[in-house]
Amino acid sequence: MFKISCEKGCQTPDKQSEIISIDIKELLFIVLSGFATGASWLCFYRALLLKSERS
Repeated sequence: MFKISCEKGCQTPDKQSEIISIDIKELLFIVLSGFATGASWLCFYRALLLKSERS
């Protein structure tokens, strides 16, 4: 296995408490960003289909 070493003063934060303490605005941004990314890919795929129909 791999061993991760830290220099002096290195602290390992508790990752679960970081996830639990996420702000609702940040969570909303992440969700809306995901929807926008998905919509963008669907539009791109549709454009490729339309292009292939014309060829």
